[in-house]
Amino acid sequence: MSSSGVHLEKFLIPLEEIHSATKYFGYDNMLQIEGFSEIYTGQLSERWQNRVASFKRLRLGFYNEVEMMSTFNHKNIIRFIGYCDEDNELIMVSEYAINGSLDQHLQDPNKRRSLTWAQRLKICLGVATGLNYLHSGLGEHNIIVHRDIKSASILLDDNLEAKICSFGLSICVDRNQPQVYQGVAHTTVYMDPNYNYSSMPRVESDVYSFGWVLFEILSGMLAYGRRTGDNKRQSLSMLVQLYFGNKVDNLIDPYMRDHINMHSFHIIKDIAGQCIRQKDRPSINMIIRKIEEALHIQNHGVASTSTIRSDQQDQSLESFFIPLNDIIIAAKNFDPKSQVGDGGFGEVYKGQLSERWQNSIVAIKRLNREGHQGKNEFLTEIKLISRFHHENIIPFVGYCDEKNEMILVYKYASNSSLDQHLYDPNRRRNLTWARRLKICLGAARGLNYLHSCLGEHNRVIHKDVKSGNILLDENMEAKICDFGLSKEGPRNQQYTQMYTKAAGTNFYMCPIYRESNILRKESDVYSFGVVLFEMLSGMLAHHRRDSGDGNPQILISLVRRYFKEGLDRLIDPLIKDQIDSRCFRTFKDIAHQCISYNIEERPTMDKIVEGIENAMNFQGREM
Repeated sequence: MSSSGVHLEKFLIPLEEIHSATKYFGYDNMLQIEGFSEIYTGQLSERWQNRVASFKRLRLGFYNEVEMMSTFNHKNIIRFIGYCDEDNELIMVSEYAINGSLDQHLQDPNKRRSLTWAQRLKICLGVATGLNYLHSGLGEHNIIVHRDIKSASILLDDNLEAKICSFGLSICVDRNQPQVYQGVAHTTVYMDPNYNYSSMPRVESDVYSFGWVLFEILSGMLAYGRRTGDNKRQSLSMLVQLYFGNKVDNLIDPYMRDHINMHSFHIIKDIAGQCIRQKDRPSINMIIRKIEEALHIQNHGVASTSTIRSDQQDQSLESFFIPLNDIIIAAKNFDPKSQVGDGGFGEVYKGQLSERWQNSIVAIKRLNREGHQGKNEFLTEIKLISRFHHENIIPFVGYCDEKNEMILVYKYASNSSLDQHLYDPNRRRNLTWARRLKICLGAARGLNYLHSCLGEHNRVIHKDVKSGNILLDENMEAKICDFGLSKEGPRNQQYTQMYTKAAGTNFYMCPIYRESNILRKESDVYSFGVVLFEMLSGMLAHHRRDSGDGNPQILISLVRRYFKEGLDRLIDPLIKDQIDSRCFRTFKDIAHQCISYNIEERPTMDKIVEGIENAMNFQGREM
């Protein structure tokens, strides 16, 4: 064994113990033959917590697999228990996945029939999450390229949770020197042609292979299998090429055709297609987001306002109506002691609703009739937010439009708004850099949902993105709020734009929108870029700072002045010693793109999410 053998000694399992567990590799204990390995199951003794385990015997790449697996710790990687190197036996012992491998489920019609689309998406999400761990979660420099991703390398436990296995061909690569020449090794039908040609395994090679697993999940057909179509037997790759366009429905597994949300299906079909293209493959982080989106749509559905009549909307809104008397009781007759905020819409009170509303602790927004928002903003917010379902959008509880009162009721966010944390030095001190990154990621995901996840043809532009409209719950999870100014429009063109009187908050408002009255999703992107620089600097957008020349300037002016040279002087002193240099470069670059004067240079929210995730990978995810 290599020098790592010292730490591996604690994983040694005597051959006698394995003989006892497998009944001397008895026929009844054999699970399967995989390549050059025989795989058995059996129960270890009390010394090993009586675990039911899987035993791989006579496996190529044995030492490589043992050394790697002994360092892994992730719920979507099969757990390593131990190994045996005794009497010419090479045996690896890992947790037993009671539901076998994914390919076995796809091959067996009865098992395949029981796999709903939601379950398949959860399996895909588990695999993608495990791959993300391998590609980014193993220290500062190391990444693992699996090199043999296929449905047979995905095991399923008793909850059908995916577990990646089979690391005999895997290699460890320095993320700073990813070009390593390695003999080609993989299962042919899943093999990346770029890797086959170059002999350089990269994480993109795993992405390619995973793309075919996604198509297997969609079709219920193994990559090397055949299906009758157009009067001939065709492979999965042939079906993908033939039907990716007009006959895409033919790719759907017949067992789930009647209970699959087609928008959810198209999301997975599209990301799978991107995985198997020759260049510009998506990152694992982007794949995870798309699977999460597809799963959310499958579970909750997507309502399109273009297909809902106004009377249907009014009928659905009735279920959110809360009588004024219930609100008065909750807000203690709008007692000033219950007031927790005061915004453009009006005063905000904290209260507790009755048992009819599950005794919910809520925020009660009471319209100030002398303010600049009125009935239109009130109705806009109700009609929009009553349809939103996302962990980074503040949950809507109900509304009241009674006796000249217009009131919105939301779930109460116990840690108030982000701007209050940045304004208060004591609160800001508790915002570590890692925690700030997490908040930025949550807010970006919420905005991405508004821009791209509300049906095939609809998006919402918030119009007032700012730190004051990002609430924080008890777990410091970001929740976007305040949709009174928001606009809904089509998303079937690259630069959706609407002509509307400029509205929003100074210092956050896109200058192009302010001058032209043309609203685009890129207007939100600009505003979010300002928030990102607030988080980096600990300085609110409207505050001024003197950089030493006696000319105090607002945040964005300072950013534009110092971005190329000296931006580090704007970093909040409270977090300056916490920031990894690569994380800082990644974060500032994506934030700077957001505030570009050139609309076309601004990234989509999808790209911003990916940029923040990349920054988090450099920083590490500890909170």
